[in-house]
Amino acid sequence: MSRLAVSVFRIVFILAAVLVVASSTKAGSLYGTVTEVNDGDVFTVVCLKQPIQVRLMGIDAPERNQAYADVARQHLSDLILNKFVAVKYTGLGDHGLIVGKVFLNEVDVGAQMLRDGVAWFDKDSTSGLTDNERQVYTASEHAARTERRGIWQDENPVSPWAFRQGLLSGNKAKNNIPNAPANLVRKPAARGSLSNDDLLKSLVGSGNVSVTPSTSITGTGEWKRIAPAGEQFFASIPDAYEFSDSFPTGNGETVKVTAFLGFHQSMAFFVMSMRGPNDTYTDASAADDITKGLATGLNRNLQRRGLDVNIEPFLNREMRLKGYLGRYYDLAGALPGVIRAFTRQAGDRRIIYLIGVLNGSEGNPSVDKFLDSFVLTSKQI
Repeated sequence: MSRLAVSVFRIVFILAAVLVVASSTKAGSLYGTVTEVNDGDVFTVVCLKQPIQVRLMGIDAPERNQAYADVARQHLSDLILNKFVAVKYTGLGDHGLIVGKVFLNEVDVGAQMLRDGVAWFDKDSTSGLTDNERQVYTASEHAARTERRGIWQDENPVSPWAFRQGLLSGNKAKNNIPNAPANLVRKPAARGSLSNDDLLKSLVGSGNVSVTPSTSITGTGEWKRIAPAGEQFFASIPDAYEFSDSFPTGNGETVKVTAFLGFHQSMAFFVMSMRGPNDTYTDASAADDITKGLATGLNRNLQRRGLDVNIEPFLNREMRLKGYLGRYYDLAGALPGVIRAFTRQAGDRRIIYLIGVLNGSEGNPSVDKFLDSFVLTSKQI
């Protein structure tokens, strides 16, 4: 592999680590031992020697400083602490936590928490549940209410979302919390959890990754127009993170990489800019090499999470635009997607722009909106 490919592969591998956790919504599973219970709906599991923080899908336990918070945490500890569990996950939630259904010896832990009266059924966190599972969760909460278990011993228990809203509005008296912190919206990721930042920094090695959120990943679907200074493109991306790095090639030269990463409707969107020595690349071989590098990074990270799958890019078509060769690829395998690579040689340097979507395909309105928003210009912005 050439110097450019070796250097760029590092940032591709980092990006792939984030993308695979954020966008794997089909048959995503991990298995491990629970080493810590952080609160009533969040715990840490060690999978393949990597600590990963998980939020239980479909339930919302009392917030810290809220009534029954300690009871819920202790109950979840009694159920799963130091035990081997299976997590069927769909993607990232707040603060980069993996959101998933959790099973202990085929028992749905989320449903059990509802049945025991230590959590609410969260109807806004059910996208990964089947219709039958939603019915089970609804019935479990209803049974706990009827039997006045746990939180339902109170005549008017305050839900976690009402509690958080009360804190945000400054209405502390309503929740009987005189000293509750005003910024308590969701619990921050505990030390050792697997968040977007953790993934980036843990895989970069000696590199110096700078992560700057241009908008928070809130799931609101807000789209941001990006037009980086010194580049020859602009695009629109939802809920974007921006990060960059530079890698020495070993001969005094440097590869510079900037990437924008966003999530929307269970899909991951990314735009990457790469500049480095050309070596012996042609336009076509440079596009192929970097696209295959991204697929390799995705495959390795899927396999690290216990998924025996293989994603492979296939060339769909190519075209010339503003002096760049554009090669369009479809991803075949467990994670559908599209990648477009635009590249040209500038003297002895190589410029590559990579734009793509994971867990989505052309024909989806959001995918088409994103791909169509990418425009190459003749001059630097």
